[in-house]
Amino acid sequence: MSQIVARDSVCADHLVYAWPYQIGPSAEVSCGQDEVAVVCPAWAVGANLGPGRHTWTSPDPTKPTAIYFVLTGPVEVAFDMMTQFPMPGSGQMVMLRAQGSVLVRVIDPALLVAQFVGLPFDRVNEGLMRSVSSSVERMLGKLLPRKVAMAGTSAAVADPSTWPALVEELTQYNPAVGAVHGVAFVRFKQLAITAGDHNGWQPGVVSGTVSENVPGVVSGELNTS
Repeated sequence: MSQIVARDSVCADHLVYAWPYQIGPSAEVSCGQDEVAVVCPAWAVGANLGPGRHTWTSPDPTKPTAIYFVLTGPVEVAFDMMTQFPMPGSGQMVMLRAQGSVLVRVIDPALLVAQFVGLPFDRVNEGLMRSVSSSVERMLGKLLPRKVAMAGTSAAVADPSTWPALVEELTQYNPAVGAVHGVAFVRFKQLAITAGDHNGWQPGVVSGTVSENVPGVVSGELNTS
């Protein structure tokens, strides 16, 4: 009887799930409707198996085979960026914090898997998610301070009235461009920016939030903490 290989339900939301057990010379591979199984015999990318059930036979049973289940639908990745810098001219320290999440999806499962095939199974998904969040945080860490410095005020990014143009600009820069190859940015799901100074997050500092629940609408709140 062939071995049955499928994604663990506990890892249903993982961008990539690596089958953690040894695979015999043949296996029954079961794929969900929104995933692809990338089969890697001898640590080389082989077949891409789509939704359904497939019988896989190793071309060389003496060599190991790894199977990675890759989600093809959007996956949410959280980020949290904090930075501080002196305002040009006055030298006053400004602090910015941008938190939220983005949606990304895999556009090339084989290319994605080829970058980490053979690495420890338990760190694959964590590393992929971190590569996306780091890419978003690096972009925010460069763009937001530049806009504040040019405007001379943190309201340039924290004032809710600036949000429609800001979100559009961030999207055009492709926040996931620095992530692993094979992953594409879809859109921001949630974003919140808070500003402060050397005394911390001060009362009266305005923060803005944008959510997918109200497309194109930005809400603001007064931070009184």
